[in-house]
Amino acid sequence: MREPTDILNNFVNTGDLVSFAEYFLQYDYCKDKSQLDEWLVKSILVITQRHHMDILYNFILQLYRNDYDLSHFELSSIYPVNVSNLKSVTNCYTKRFSGGIGDFLRGSVHLFENLCHHTQASVNLDFKQHPIGKFILTTAPKTQSEPIDLEVEAESNRGSQNWSMHMKKTLNKTISSSKDLAISSFYHDILIVPYYDRNARCFLQNYNLTDKCKRYFKFHIYFHKDVENLYQALNIKDYHVLHFRLGDRKSVSNLDEQIADLPDYIKENPNYKSFDHDYSEYYKMAKKYLKDSKCKNLIIMSDCNDLKAYIKKVNKSKKIHIIHEKSTHTSYAPSTLTLTDFQNQDIEDEKLLHTALDVKILSESKNNVSYSVYDWGSGFVYWISKIFDVPCEINTFSK
Repeated sequence: MREPTDILNNFVNTGDLVSFAEYFLQYDYCKDKSQLDEWLVKSILVITQRHHMDILYNFILQLYRNDYDLSHFELSSIYPVNVSNLKSVTNCYTKRFSGGIGDFLRGSVHLFENLCHHTQASVNLDFKQHPIGKFILTTAPKTQSEPIDLEVEAESNRGSQNWSMHMKKTLNKTISSSKDLAISSFYHDILIVPYYDRNARCFLQNYNLTDKCKRYFKFHIYFHKDVENLYQALNIKDYHVLHFRLGDRKSVSNLDEQIADLPDYIKENPNYKSFDHDYSEYYKMAKKYLKDSKCKNLIIMSDCNDLKAYIKKVNKSKKIHIIHEKSTHTSYAPSTLTLTDFQNQDIEDEKLLHTALDVKILSESKNNVSYSVYDWGSGFVYWISKIFDVPCEINTFSK
């Protein structure tokens, strides 16, 4: 493997932009991030900016801006947005939304961070168009107009264009032509990170919300009294959360039964892969975490109710807690299932109440650690932790 300095010197000597781009697009930033020193990073930024390699330029800038003084570089505006007529944007969580709560919060954060620092427009979020809105509340009034589903809107005229880039283009075009916009969006620039599966976690580990954004969401998100009462009744103080994301085949109970009848593009989607799980190994991980972290209490959380039932049965430690076995994915048709007639049969008030309780627990935790079968980790744990200022670590299971 050639060294980064060799690639840079080769570009300076030959002008070979293709080799330069291929190398730094495919570079393993999660593993070798520290190998790029300040001089190298600034050189890469100058070259990518000059040659309009906007995606790579923005990725490098956001990845290293907390490590080095990059204050004289500014993010490139990919698909500029015109906000001259914009007064308000409300992001709506609806029954048609193909993502979970983490996806919705990610989209809401993107809207706030990209609009509220540069315009007078207000950004609101609205859970009221989904049953989860009975338990997770916001200060925004229920949106009167039918929200534009960004994913559906973008897909309707995408053709052969890149999915995430076209979604960004569609979002900015929609904002530019709006005054008071009601939208349903999970888009965030994390989705256009180069080699997403490899680099998403690295990007997220180095991503920080502005204080203004955190203050806004903390103020505008609150919980129904039933959630607060359940939380108070737990009476567990000074706790950490260890979360296991075991995949949609474990969190959507009727998916296993119906997947054989679904189209091939669904069966081949990594979101719906059936993973092998050793629950006893996950319990060992919990006991090791409890020992190593020296936390007073450890709450085990998972999208898989079977795992929680297993740990509850075998657990002997009074410091390890299983709160409930009533988790559910909050999307009626997660991810590309939204393109089919599939309907998640697990969505019922009792499960949504306890899912909202999980959000409350994560928001009040001392530390949140997640392990996921997916390369990009758990958005549910990540975005709640970031908004509520809880230290967070996102991991994937070794494959």
